[in-house]
Amino acid sequence: MFPAANADVVAKTDAYFGGAPTGEIFSNRFAPIATQPFRGEQYFPINAALGDAYTRVDVDKSDDSASSWAKFETAVNDLG
Repeated sequence: MFPAANADVVAKTDAYFGGAPTGEIFSNRFAPIATQPFRGEQYFPINAALGDAYTRVDVDKSDDSASSWAKFETAVNDLG
């Protein structure tokens, strides 16, 4: 069931966003999606490798963006 069909979700507001009708906004943005995007067997390992690449640059500060991207590409290529 899409969130737009759930009255509790549509009615949700969030004080953090100044009382904005976040449930309504989310539901309106979700409504045009007719099908769930395909996620192949490599989706999660690739997504994890990309998260690791972001972390190396933005959180740990252990790599610059070019070096971290190269490591991401290697990790993806190693998946086969």
